[in-house]
Amino acid sequence: MFSNRGASPALASPSRKLALLLRRFLGLATLVTGLGLSGHAQADPESPELPPTYTAPACRSLVLDTGRMIAWARWEKRFPLEKVRFDPYQEGTPSWVIQLVERWVVDAYEWKATDAQVLQWASELGNTQYLPRANQLTAHETIAIWMRRIARQCGNDSTALRD
Repeated sequence: MFSNRGASPALASPSRKLALLLRRFLGLATLVTGLGLSGHAQADPESPELPPTYTAPACRSLVLDTGRMIAWARWEKRFPLEKVRFDPYQEGTPSWVIQLVERWVVDAYEWKATDAQVLQWASELGNTQYLPRANQLTAHETIAIWMRRIARQCGNDSTALRD
């Protein structure tokens, strides 16, 4: 989950809590979308398996749950990238989940909102009056735009992030 290597004692506890929350959210993603379990028993009953192959509904659940946790750590808690990188994943985590989550973590730290994205986001919400500049966004506005950005990849092709 989230790495605690080299963490100061003050940050270790929040990181452990974040890792536990993330594990629960990964499990909830399956339950919320009704994708079911593979039938194999798991060591952690709170973390049912995600589907072994990519599906758009599972990706959207992952955006809502895990994407939100990444955004929380990045923009609300301002954890450095090293604190948010995932260490070992729970055994049986599908490779598509690992690939997406790792890409999202890196993207959250490299991506910068643009004025065009602010306009697109506002247009999707139906109000383009009094828009802030991209460099004036609040943490919550930034998270909303980034979450919409990563959710767009949940269509048929999950191989690349799209603006």
